[in-house]
Amino acid sequence: MLLTALLFGFSAQAEGLNVGVGLGTNYNDPFVSQVFARWDVGYQFGILGVEGSVMYSQERVENQDWTALTTQLVDYNNISPDISRAGLGADIQAVLMTPPSTAGAANVSAGVAFGLGMVHTVDDLEALGDESARAQATEIQNHPAMVTSLISQATWSGVGLQLRVDSVAYTEIIQTDTEEKKRMNVLSLGWLFDF
Repeated sequence: MLLTALLFGFSAQAEGLNVGVGLGTNYNDPFVSQVFARWDVGYQFGILGVEGSVMYSQERVENQDWTALTTQLVDYNNISPDISRAGLGADIQAVLMTPPSTAGAANVSAGVAFGLGMVHTVDDLEALGDESARAQATEIQNHPAMVTSLISQATWSGVGLQLRVDSVAYTEIIQTDTEEKKRMNVLSLGWLFDF
């Protein structure tokens, strides 16, 4: 029965190239609020697919992207939080989508994706309160990352909307000797084009 369901899924989902573009934000960082531009290119082989993504955010906007908590900690309490901004991220993922179901004129589907990627980060030495050579040695870093995603999309005649949550896990080195496990969660909404 499972084999029949998988075969039905492969035949129900069209094969083809899809391209996406959108905006996202990291919703789990209490210190900075970043906005990301996102580009995706993927190919579906029935319910299975492969996708490459690139996310970009302006690396430093002075302290304009600080949250109210960061401002209070740094300016009023003289506490130095470890702030690291992700400027660029790229990944390649395997995608598993449900066969599309029809909701009015839209084809609606959902899925999961997992893969490997890279995250480029820049530490905020001003907030850290440490501009020593030791801190500057690890100010800018590239990290290998594990990426998992939840995806939902609706398309109408090859054009659609995609809502996704990406979880990017990586390890960052702080001040040359401290390892910190990080998980950046990005919620994004964008346009999806099927070819």
